[in-house]
Amino acid sequence: MLRFFRHIRQRMISESRTRKYLLYAVGEIMLVVIGILIALQVDNWNEDRRKHQQAAEFRMQLQEGILQDMQGIHMRLDFFDLAMKFGYQSEQELSYPLAKDVESQWQFIVQVFHVSQVWNFNQTTATYNEVQNPEILGHLGSPKLLNALQRHYNEWPMQLLVLTGGTQAYRDFVRSVIPMELQKNLWDTCYDIDFKDIQRFLPCSAPEGKEEVINQVYREILEDPAFKRLLTRRLSTLYARGIVYQNMLLEAESLLELLKTESQ
Repeated sequence: MLRFFRHIRQRMISESRTRKYLLYAVGEIMLVVIGILIALQVDNWNEDRRKHQQAAEFRMQLQEGILQDMQGIHMRLDFFDLAMKFGYQSEQELSYPLAKDVESQWQFIVQVFHVSQVWNFNQTTATYNEVQNPEILGHLGSPKLLNALQRHYNEWPMQLLVLTGGTQAYRDFVRSVIPMELQKNLWDTCYDIDFKDIQRFLPCSAPEGKEEVINQVYREILEDPAFKRLLTRRLSTLYARGIVYQNMLLEAESLLELLKTESQ
């Protein structure tokens, strides 16, 4: 094809048909420009289609991550609901001491210890971090979806980070008043954490031969005037975090529906 056009051009020059040659040259240039523009447009279409496909894959991955987050929230709600029950039972024992035998005193110590546990919430953020590229965000979804993602991955974790009031003071007291000979038993038999950071409270009985130290620790906690205030502050924080977790679940469900809708 190029040889054909070159032949025509050379013939026009040799025949001194300058005007016609100029018109032909302009036409040839226009054809080249149009060809380039078409090629660029096709390339843009292909790139746009690729980004839309990539955004669809990211939306699917985000849904999987949010489902994992919801599972983690449910586990923590159950865990801390039980911790709060231990705290309420400890408050009742402080107000109306009934533990006379070693086993009852041990269960009080176990309850006090369990209330001190923390289980941080770590979201599945790999996909969200990957889509922070402005070009990807532009294809990911509507402003409503982007705002919902921002709230789920940034605003809610900040609220949880703030809600730690009284936690460290309570933990410091409990870990300092319970001697290591009892703490070792608490860690080994009353509490479990696996390699996936799944935590559980376990039923356990008083260790043999520790009757005297158990009674001493029970009395020390019971008679310390500061402990009740520390416990109340800790329970208040757990209650507030529970509300945040419940709200996170509700918004996560809405976010899932939004991701599914915008993927259709």
